[in-house]
Formats: sequence, structure tokens, C-alpha cells
Amino acid sequence: EAVLKPEKVSLEEAAASSSAITARNAVMDFCKEGDRVLVLGGSGGVGSAAIQLAKHHAKASFVATTSTQTEWCKSLGADEVINYKASDATPWYERTDWEQTKFDVIIDTVGGGNYGENKASRVLKSGKLGGHFVAVCGDDPKPDCKTWFKAIKFFAGVLFSWPLYSWWYASTMPSYTLLTPYNITQGRKQVLDMMASKTLEIKLDDQSPHAFTAQGVQEAFSVVASGHAHGKVVVRM
Repeated sequence: EAVLKPEKVSLEEAAASSSAITARNAVMDFCKEGDRVLVLGGSGGVGSAAIQLAKHHAKASFVATTSTQTEWCKSLGADEVINYKASDATPWYERTDWEQTKFDVIIDTVGGGNYGENKASRVLKSGKLGGHFVAVCGDDPKPDCKTWFKAIKFFAGVLFSWPLYSWWYASTMPSYTLLTPYNITQGRKQVLDMMASKTLEIKLDDQSPHAFTAQGVQEAFSVVASGHAHGKVVVRM
């Protein structure tokens, strides 16, 4: 895979574009004009790009997200942000207004049982009505794959069990798709062109870029492992 970097895009931004390719696939292939879209985890690399793409490229009528970075997500195009750490915040799956006016698409970048525990089905249309749950990381963000058996069990679940389950219960459950990499070269070219034309901005985490030293790389991995990076984590070589 090789794509020419536009002159107007920095090396750090170009290197950080991979998550935007995932967001591009999730949004442009599953969202359509006028949809109501919920992005779970709006301040990460995939989530921040998904907000922009859903609002400005797919022309979604309403984009909501979950994040502690309320104003930042709104600046990207989010119409509503749920700060899940706020003491008075109602969990997204318990919002009565969203239960009444359900979403067309949920893009899940965090995992944690959002589909399997029937949270999504409360605020997302059923598959029969066009509701689609797009999982970027699987329902378990940190699966136990220490043995071959556990690894096979995990991948069989996310690749086959949930899609079959959602198909069988399409009248009540949203359709389920685990997003796997595809069209990488074409996707990267499209993303870089959007970045060059300023219609997509790649947000770097406040601590990035990290130095290419033992300490710098360790710090970068620590930020990623925390699950609370606000944008992409980059190491400058």
C-alpha cells in the first residue's frame, strides 16, 4: 500500500490518517443523508473523524456522541455530546427521547457490551427498519486471547455469532457489522484528499507527537492503553 502525501498535509497528520480510513468505511458505507447517527467514543482517533464525516460528508441530520470533551466534539460537528463522567449525565442507552426517536446508525469505537447487553437496541432502530450497529473494536475492547481456543472463540463470536443473531432477530435487534479493514489504499487516498481540502481534520492527542526514544514510545503506548486519548497518538521519528 502506497499513496502520495499531499503537500498541504503534514507528515504527522498523514501518519495519523489510518483511523480516519476506518471512520470513512464506517460512515460512508453505512450512513446516508438525513440519518440520525450516534458515535460512541467521539474524542478518539476513529470517533473524532467519524463525527466530521457523518455531519459534513454523509450529511446526517443529527450526530450525537459520548465524550468528556464536550466543546471539542461540538466543534467537529456533533449536535449533542453526553459527558459520561458528569454527575447528572443520563447513560446514552437510557435516554427516553432517543428511545422515542431512535438512531439509524450507531458507530461503536469503545466496546464493552454495547450490543450484546441490548443497550443499543433501546435507542437504535431494528434491522428490519434499517438500524445498523457498526462495531469498530468488537463488543469486548480487551478480549482474553491468551490461548488458541480463546482466540478462536472470540473471533467466531464477533465475526459470525452476532451477525447471525442480528439477522435472525432482525424484527427487534439492529443489524450488526464488525468493521474489518478493506479498501485501505483507496480509503487513504480519499482521506488524504479530504485533509488537503480542509474538509477533514485529523486531531492529534494533546501529548503528541512523542519523541522517538524509549521513554517517548512508552509514553505513547501508555496513552493508547489508557483508552482515553483525545485524538491520534503519534511518535515523531
